[in-house]
Amino acid sequence: MKMTFMPKTRAGKWAVGMGILSITLMIIVIIALKTPYFEPGTIQAIILGIFWLLILVITLIAGVIDVWKNKERSIIVFIFIFISLLSICFIILDFIAGILGMA
Repeated sequence: MKMTFMPKTRAGKWAVGMGILSITLMIIVIIALKTPYFEPGTIQAIILGIFWLLILVITLIAGVIDVWKNKERSIIVFIFIFISLLSICFIILDFIAGILGMA
C-alpha cells in the first residue's frame, strides 16, 4: 500500500481529529496553568489534565487500531501516534516524579 499524507479510513480520520484536539488541549493547558485560576493542584487543573490524558489515549488507540487492523499508511496518523505516545510517557513520568518527590 502506498504512503499518503491524509488518512483514508474512518478510524484514521478519528485519530487525526483527536490528535488535533489533543494538541489544542495541550496549548490550553500550558496557557491556563500560567493564570492564577488554574494553579497546579487545583480541581480545574486536574480535570483539564485528565481530559487531555483521555484524549491522548483515545488518539493513540484509534491510530494503532487503524494502522494494525485497517492497514492505514498515512503519514499524519503515524505522526499523531508518535506525539500521543510521547505525551502519555511524559505525563506518566511527571506523575511518578511528583509521587517520589523529585519534582
